[in-house]
Amino acid sequence: MLTLYYSEKSCSFAPHILLYDTGADFVAKRIDFDTGEQNSQGYLSVNPKGRVPALMTPDGVLTENP
Repeated sequence: MLTLYYSEKSCSFAPHILLYDTGADFVAKRIDFDTGEQNSQGYLSVNPKGRVPALMTPDGVLTENP
């Protein structure tokens, strides 16, 4: 199962559309930038840079380039 962390207010919404349109088995978790959720301990444990998108896969987390 894939988990996509995204924000509707950024380019990270594009992978959300792609996964949906291809029928991939995934869970979408919206990160609320208005409340600073990208800086929460919970999300920083997924992506220490606090950026979206982040795609959690069975093999690890894919994020933006270093």
